[in-house]
Amino acid sequence: MATEHHAVWNTSTPHNTPHNDFRRSASICRTLPSMARHRKDTVTSPVSPGDLSAQKSDHADTGATHFSTNATQASVDTASSTDNVTTSSSGSVSAGTGQRQTSTTSKILGISGELILTIGIVILLFVIYEAYWTNIQSDHEQSQAKSQLDDKWADARNTLNADEGEAMGKLRIPTFGSDWNYAIIQGTSASDLSRGPGHYTRTQNPGDKGNFALAGHRVGRGAPFNDLGYLKTCDSIVVETRESWDIYRVLPIDEKGADRETALAHCTSPAVAKQATTGDYASIRGRYITSPSNISTIAPVPGKEDSTPESAGLSIITLTTCHPQFSNAERMVIHAVLDRVEAKDGNTSPAELES
Repeated sequence: MATEHHAVWNTSTPHNTPHNDFRRSASICRTLPSMARHRKDTVTSPVSPGDLSAQKSDHADTGATHFSTNATQASVDTASSTDNVTTSSSGSVSAGTGQRQTSTTSKILGISGELILTIGIVILLFVIYEAYWTNIQSDHEQSQAKSQLDDKWADARNTLNADEGEAMGKLRIPTFGSDWNYAIIQGTSASDLSRGPGHYTRTQNPGDKGNFALAGHRVGRGAPFNDLGYLKTCDSIVVETRESWDIYRVLPIDEKGADRETALAHCTSPAVAKQATTGDYASIRGRYITSPSNISTIAPVPGKEDSTPESAGLSIITLTTCHPQFSNAERMVIHAVLDRVEAKDGNTSPAELES
């Protein structure tokens, strides 16, 4: 029986030698090195058929275990790789969305900033234009108006009438300084007021009974009436014509009742002081604020729209301008009464202009 067992590995059969088996396995050992190792061990150490069966079983178990381990590791690696790809993809999408949102916000902020800057520059340029450039332009036009008026007065053949847009007289307010001197323009259109204080053409002329009413800018375009708010009771307002000096006095501003007449009597004759503070003129103050629609301020008797020059007992001058200073919401009004008229005599001027 033993002989029969050894016949399986009989070396007399050339094709069944261990070397031939090894040669046959040599072609696969490059791809299956573990199997080649086990095959070599089997050939160099002859075993019994029982041991061979056990060895084959062990080999099968070992191969299965090895394959299972490799498969498990491959599965883990694949899962890990998949998770990494998923995480990377999610991160990339989130990052891309965030970048797009940041980019949009930056663009909006940039456009808003540029818009605010542009508006600021436009406002600044408008302020410069209104406050400075229009003053320069109006000063030039005012100088021309004065020069033309002087030429007209120098020629006795010229009439005293002035067409709209032309100078008709000169206005001085000594409280504002000896150099405060403006040509009065006939008319109150935008172009007229750009040249200087304008005369409401439907109101009376200087020195006449009724109301000689003027309008003037408070900001820009020379701003001739910028300081009207500083006038006080009895301050003088002088109008020069070709033939005379008309001297007006600001009516009482804060005084009430009998104190009005007393206050005005300090700078006018008693007769003027009494008439300017009683009767139709009892409630007329020297300075107040009113609405632009209150046209009664330039009526022949201020405050009485139905009054006429014939019904007026006094000669009044009215100065109107915008209020507040940088707004067109209201009007500041100044009323003054004619105190006296002085005829021109050479180069002399009234005492109010000498002090």
